[in-house]
Amino acid sequence: MKPPNEQGDLSFVTVASGRRSCIACEDDATRVRLEISLPRLRALLQAGLLDAQDFRCLDCESKRCVWGIFRACCVRRLAGKVTSAADG
Repeated sequence: MKPPNEQGDLSFVTVASGRRSCIACEDDATRVRLEISLPRLRALLQAGLLDAQDFRCLDCESKRCVWGIFRACCVRRLAGKVTSAADG
């Protein structure tokens, strides 16, 4: 990751698409700290678009919420498999 310039701003480059990109964001090892709503997180996890290995919780309350989402997803999946097996 490259350091900010003298003004404290990150350096930007123009990429092939014509959009500006932060040079620091070009490094795959860079971490991004963000906040996401619980309903959006739930939807991403339920759709399989996000996995527990993709992120980590930064506080205990968030971890409890995420564990609750995972438990609910597991119950839904197991209930679906039981229903499918009973139908077949």
